[in-house]
Amino acid sequence: MELRWCYTEFPTQASAQEADMSLLDYQDFVYNAGLLDVPDPVAAWIKEGKRQWELINWLSGKDRVSIKGSSLI
Repeated sequence: MELRWCYTEFPTQASAQEADMSLLDYQDFVYNAGLLDVPDPVAAWIKEGKRQWELINWLSGKDRVSIKGSSLI
């Protein structure tokens, strides 16, 4: 009898205003972030889940990670 739930963002004018975006831009942002703008969102999330498991496994046992890259300035 475990309770399962899911949270999602629904674009509203108030949320767009808080993000300092137009409602149309905020809708695009939310749909893109939820992978809802791709032809098969379920497949995209399965792929993302696998990518995250690879990162989890790579991070396992590490207590420090250095990320290096070129400066944009």
